Amino acid sequence: MLFTKAVEATADFYNECGFDMIYLDALDGEDVLGGSEWGWHYGSKFVFELFKRLKKPPIMEMSTFHHHLWYVRSRMGAWDHPRRGHKRFIDLHCQANQGCFNMFLPAHLGWWAIIADSNPQVEPTFADDIEYLCAKCAGWDCGLSPQGFTPESYASSHNLQRLGSIIKRWENLRLSGWFSGPAKAKLREPSREFTLDVSNSTPELREVRYWKHKVLGTNKDTYQWRVDNPYAPQMPRIRIESLMSAHPYDSPEALTLVSFTDAQQSPTVATAPGIEAAYRVSKDIRKTGSASCHLTAHWTQRPPQEPNRVEEFSATDHGQRRIRGGLPSWASIQFTFSPPKDLSSKGAIGLWVYGDGKGELLNVQYSSPEHLVRGIADNYIPIDFTGWRYFELIEPEGERVEDYLWPYSGNAYLIYRELVHWNAISSLSLWLNNVPHDGAASVYVSPIKALPMAKVKLVNPSLTINGQTITFPVELESGYYIEYNWPSGCRLYRPSGDVIREIRPEGSARLHQGINEVSFSCGNPAGNIAPRAKVTLGSLGELVR
Repeated sequence: MLFTKAVEATADFYNECGFDMIYLDALDGEDVLGGSEWGWHYGSKFVFELFKRLKKPPIMEMSTFHHHLWYVRSRMGAWDHPRRGHKRFIDLHCQANQGCFNMFLPAHLGWWAIIADSNPQVEPTFADDIEYLCAKCAGWDCGLSPQGFTPESYASSHNLQRLGSIIKRWENLRLSGWFSGPAKAKLREPSREFTLDVSNSTPELREVRYWKHKVLGTNKDTYQWRVDNPYAPQMPRIRIESLMSAHPYDSPEALTLVSFTDAQQSPTVATAPGIEAAYRVSKDIRKTGSASCHLTAHWTQRPPQEPNRVEEFSATDHGQRRIRGGLPSWASIQFTFSPPKDLSSKGAIGLWVYGDGKGELLNVQYSSPEHLVRGIADNYIPIDFTGWRYFELIEPEGERVEDYLWPYSGNAYLIYRELVHWNAISSLSLWLNNVPHDGAASVYVSPIKALPMAKVKLVNPSLTINGQTITFPVELESGYYIEYNWPSGCRLYRPSGDVIREIRPEGSARLHQGINEVSFSCGNPAGNIAPRAKVTLGSLGELVR
């Protein structure tokens, strides 16, 4: 039978080539033979029949873990790499891996890919992401498996050479026992960041803090923000990324997804236990169009404990997490599209929101049919304002997803890995979360439109920190970025992560210890299409012994 032939071919290949390890990826597809209720039987039978035919015992890992397999498994923890929210995904992975140590199994923090992509649904892999990953490997004393490194790709990519050298530096030190016990304890702490300072003859481990901020062209409030630096005064690390922008809300190319006046677009309402929600069409309070959506949510009684508190994670191969403590406080309305909408020429969402200023969260979520991809795209709007405000939503959420409890909480692949197909959008949902204890959350939403994306240029982007301004004389097209003092000099990069040229900044700026006032400015030749940017500031701390 085909089952036996597959087993024999795998065993022959292992024996003939003299391998030491087998990774049975996709063993979780075992249900194809007898359905999900018999998957455990056929998956385990495959492994047992394979072991009978092997000439030497292998190091063994697989993508599922039944109790039948415990004595043939050698290690676990290899997840597929994320495409956004890299650092938060690593924290989830580390916490899940703690279950490996309880079973005396070596853990793993791979697979890991270095992403260099201008697709707004993914986040590029930067040096601080790699250092975060390697620091957690050092703290937990576990390995990783980078993907995409071949002799050809490495020789042709400055990005792989640069980030690969960081992996090599950290791993050489880890394998040599360079990190002390107290240092490892610090490296293990979630959200705590470190860097290997190589400015001297020998590497030094330092704490580092990064602050990421999005400058959204349509929201002038985002052009100014504050940074609380716990370390000594210093010249910061600076990264400025030029993001994709969107055509205006009233563009003739815009497509209305939900008008709130179409009787056929009747939404499905759902809530967490203890939450009551209501949806109605309003023609009195509206910004544009003939109607708006009024969404309200409130607690049916005062909750006995704090909502949205997450404590513990489970050790599975697909990032499922166990939640203890806290209460979910969400409500949603979902509009479904049958057939799915082809928005392949769009890529952005535009909407007006009327906020009540009570601090709840509005989440605009879209998804594709599950048979295409089991992924969602969350887009968060904190309701920290009153009155009408316009929002362009392009990059899906990553790190902030774990700050809230959702009915889909716990699936790291769904949130961090899978990409929604814009040529098949099957649903659009409006969620409210963080519902206030002492009153109803109340928001109005204008008709929601899908907008074409547009590339723009940030001309001579400038940062002003505490009144001191540093300007970068460059035109940054969407997808391109600059890094300054990272760890030295200033360079312009392509979306591929390869260096274009050196840049000489004009002026200088320093972070004070404590609160720092930061603002961003740039020229905009695109006219009615507002520029968008992501600004990262970094500050080095004390040596870690």
